[in-house]
Amino acid sequence: MSKRIIAVIAVLAIALSVFAAGCKKKTKTVVVYLNSSSSVSETANVISKSNGGDLYELTPAKKYSDDELTLSDKGQRVKTEQEKNTKVEIKNPLKDIKKYDKVYVVYPVWYEKAPRIIVEFVKTTALEGKSVTPIAVSNISDITPTLDELKKAAPKAKWVTGVRFSESLDPISIDAWVRNSEGITQKTTKEK
Repeated sequence: MSKRIIAVIAVLAIALSVFAAGCKKKTKTVVVYLNSSSSVSETANVISKSNGGDLYELTPAKKYSDDELTLSDKGQRVKTEQEKNTKVEIKNPLKDIKKYDKVYVVYPVWYEKAPRIIVEFVKTTALEGKSVTPIAVSNISDITPTLDELKKAAPKAKWVTGVRFSESLDPISIDAWVRNSEGITQKTTKEK
């Protein structure tokens, strides 16, 4: 009789552990980006497809002109914003951040800094306790100078080591980096 009870308890324990494993909360991810160039938006798209995250394009209240985004002499607005740390208003704040556990922030590097709208997003969005991964897109500039300011803007976020990708988009390398960093071994539902 006692062997039967032990066997029933063992079966119930196994069933309970299988059930509990199936009930684990699925991590919800958002990929936030500034559409300043095709390489930034394409990088954000690859990351979203790789990890199954939602895409969210940040839009400034006052749209940047093409000249401003090339950082040419005509693009004095961007240079002035960066030098004076000007607050850039966000036209479309992300209102439902609570449903996300992970946030990827994809941005260009402008004058060795993250764009002011990215800093404003990090500063004004409730990122406390969320995993935040900064992704810089630049051919020349390193991500390192952008990190201190972003971390200061949201000190209670769980900052994950970021990475810089080249503007010469390599979707295979980006996908491999995302899958490796998240431990993804199979295709996401967005790819199936």
